Amino acid sequence: MGDQGFFIGDNGMKRLQFTSWLMIGLLTGRWLNAAGSSPEVFRAEPFNLARVVGDADVLLVADDHTQPEIKNFLGDHLQALKTLGFQTIGIEMLPAHCQKDLDSWDAASHQRIRRHLEEFWGEKGDGIPDAILRLVEEAKRQRLTVIAIDSDGLSDTDQRSAYWVEDIERCRKDKDGSRIIVFGGASHFRGDSGTVLSLLKAHGVRVSVLEFSGLEDSSSVDLEWKVAQALQRAIPGVVQVARENDRQGRHGLFMVSSAPDWVINLEPQTKLALLSYQR
Repeated sequence: MGDQGFFIGDNGMKRLQFTSWLMIGLLTGRWLNAAGSSPEVFRAEPFNLARVVGDADVLLVADDHTQPEIKNFLGDHLQALKTLGFQTIGIEMLPAHCQKDLDSWDAASHQRIRRHLEEFWGEKGDGIPDAILRLVEEAKRQRLTVIAIDSDGLSDTDQRSAYWVEDIERCRKDKDGSRIIVFGGASHFRGDSGTVLSLLKAHGVRVSVLEFSGLEDSSSVDLEWKVAQALQRAIPGVVQVARENDRQGRHGLFMVSSAPDWVINLEPQTKLALLSYQR
């Protein structure tokens, strides 16, 4: 784990103390909240895609790879995004060698894309390869250009991010600066140094980030919250939103502003009665 910036020098006893405090905090929930004793109150408002997009040249749509609902949501809104001027979608789940099949998109290439998704993304959960394939099929129906945005050989996160940004800028140049959707894991779109988001902003590209809440397990939200506190890191906006929605008893489709980004709540209305009963 390392010192995480808590101590100066290489004092093994201090590291041991910190590790012990971390485990106690995580197991008992007793931790002083360095980031604040209560979450920010976020205001929910009706979903408005045009407002989410704003003036962005690039819309980063943050995926949880284990949730088919996010893929389905994006597919359902591709037509509206095309109306807003988006002509291209880059997809993380398709590395560069898939581009030839995406361009030809005949029966044989369709089958090869399916096999690729089943082989490399089937482990994420039942229905995940099918959900990604439906997204690709819908993009094709909407006559969007589909870009296999990931590298075939790079594994380092920073190198992959730089590769994505090169692809994004090349695609925008080829399309006379037109707007592009990029669909990939949420970790690529955080504001940390070296991520796709930070690199695009450094290049002066206008970016909007779309994240999702309402699909996560409440225990995972609590754990991520406590870990962030224990490591004295900023609590991710989507985690704050998820906890606030639960505290307020808010369910269904709506959007919440989180700093410069947007969080779309996808928790279905059918969970409302169960959650109310448990509370």
